[in-house]
Amino acid sequence: MDRVSVIIPFRNGLDGLRKCLEALAAQTYPAEAVEIIAIDNGSSEDTARIKADFPAVQWLQEARSGSYAARNLGVRHARGKFIAFTDADCVPAASWLQQAIAALERTQATLIGGRIDYLNPSGRSLNACELFEEEFFLLTRQQHLIERVGVAATANVVADRAVFDRVGFFDPDLKSLGDGEWLQRATRRGEVLRYAEAAIVHHPRRSTLRPIFRKVRRISGGRMLLLKRQHESAGKLFADIYRYSVFCPRIQRYALSFPKIRGLGLRLRMFCLIEFLSLTNTVEKIRVLLGAGSYRG
Repeated sequence: MDRVSVIIPFRNGLDGLRKCLEALAAQTYPAEAVEIIAIDNGSSEDTARIKADFPAVQWLQEARSGSYAARNLGVRHARGKFIAFTDADCVPAASWLQQAIAALERTQATLIGGRIDYLNPSGRSLNACELFEEEFFLLTRQQHLIERVGVAATANVVADRAVFDRVGFFDPDLKSLGDGEWLQRATRRGEVLRYAEAAIVHHPRRSTLRPIFRKVRRISGGRMLLLKRQHESAGKLFADIYRYSVFCPRIQRYALSFPKIRGLGLRLRMFCLIEFLSLTNTVEKIRVLLGAGSYRG
């Protein structure tokens, strides 16, 4: 059985990491063929206990800030024929690795992006933050991202190790969208990316403003940095700022008619949330455009 190296960058969030590691320990793929590499990217929490509870995990530290720098370190230490990526707060289904490797072999792809499902709250409906995340962050639209855009979220990506030898590593300067940049670079060079419906990873929902704000800020700055690195014209840079800005009429209409909203109170909360986050997007893109580094989150 071919060895698989599972790479998980983390910074704090040890309760979520524990659930992730427990799910990986329950995989149907043979345990002796699974190597788990967890990369600490600047945690302030005490990691001694979780390291003691999971002695089979290879624990690494990456001083350079950014999850893509941490993933690169994991790849360099990996011994598997295949490299599997997930996030520290994700819970892979028991058959995740088995299904992903089978999909790679069946489709003769060199890259697989699997399905991502949100974990739903128990006993209540979704709040404004959760509805916003589901609509805007596209994690659960992995098939669309792969087949229409040619990218995938590294919450659920499995690659042949040789792809890194042919294509190179993630861009360590990017704090967001580095998975898409790397996958597009790979497919331009002839690598084959396919969607695997049966390879499932569960992702928690962001239920409060702070994590939503941090992600919007990280994505906004990461996108502007990526556009600048691609030497896009000033017109395109400003058009991208305007597209999701608080000044765009399309955003205002969306804030007023957001789908799946019932009740005036929830609609008002969603309107205020979209207004605030579109302003966050605008400010962060301008900040990076003027030369500031992108936000790590």
